[in-house]
Amino acid sequence: MNSKFVNKPQLIAIIGPTASGKTDLAIKLAKKFNGAVISADARQIYKGIPIGTNQPQGKWQMAKDKLLQALGERKIYLVQGIPHFFIATFKPNRRYSAFDYQQSVYRLLPKLLASGYLPILVGGTGLYISSIVEGYEFPKGKPNLKLRERLDKLSTIQLLKRLKKIDLNTYKKIDKKNRRRIIRALEYCLSTKIPFSRDRIKKGLTDHLILGLNPSREKLYKKINQRVDKMIKRGLLKEVRRLIKNYPRSPALATIGYQELVSVIKSSAELRPAVNLIKQHTRNFAKRQMTWFKKMPKVLWFDNASAVIKFFKK
Repeated sequence: MNSKFVNKPQLIAIIGPTASGKTDLAIKLAKKFNGAVISADARQIYKGIPIGTNQPQGKWQMAKDKLLQALGERKIYLVQGIPHFFIATFKPNRRYSAFDYQQSVYRLLPKLLASGYLPILVGGTGLYISSIVEGYEFPKGKPNLKLRERLDKLSTIQLLKRLKKIDLNTYKKIDKKNRRRIIRALEYCLSTKIPFSRDRIKKGLTDHLILGLNPSREKLYKKINQRVDKMIKRGLLKEVRRLIKNYPRSPALATIGYQELVSVIKSSAELRPAVNLIKQHTRNFAKRQMTWFKKMPKVLWFDNASAVIKFFKK
């Protein structure tokens, strides 16, 4: 390991836009440092939708040796022999919040460390990553479902105008394409009379290393386009049909790669324009991811995974 990090950190986080090579890098580092991968992807956590969420291909196997002692009798998802967590864990109709994720990871981390594994947190869901490495303490309070229903009747533009008026700090930071998160922030502000940003305190973890992948826009967009084409060839349209049939209210149906194909299935729209939309929306999403990640402190940025490997060899 690089001389700057003589003592191995208790957590390595790998961040970057979609299709930047985070998963492959995580596996390489896990092999090098006896690591276990913790997925920080809000969609890969669902079962039955491996294509659209680009879940790494692996197999389930009963825990053995130290993992068996730490976690008990349970199945572990292995990718190239590396333990992965929060992959294909819940049914697609499960509502799973960033707070739920944070608490689950907090329970898992000491068990992995006690087993001699280096936790490697990897994914593109910025809030999941920040909830761990920056230690968000999420606002407390019961859901106000009636208020949530009223807010859901407003357009996204109307919601953002209200949020800007009552909580400017949250307005500046929030993903303005994430309607669900905007509604949750407004619901909290209006219910508690407290700005969402004021109550979301950061405690922060100190013993961690954050690695960021930031390839050139040209290379990234090429990989995104290639990935989408590959997903279509692997059967994404069938996956969406199956999801609509079995879980018509799944949160995944409102996300990129699924929402565009819903119209193809329900209204017999042409496939090619929908595929192009998936590519465009994914590129836009990559921009929003980088906006989030660039605000994170103490990130070591690299152009590609090879540069990270060379860094550790120095």
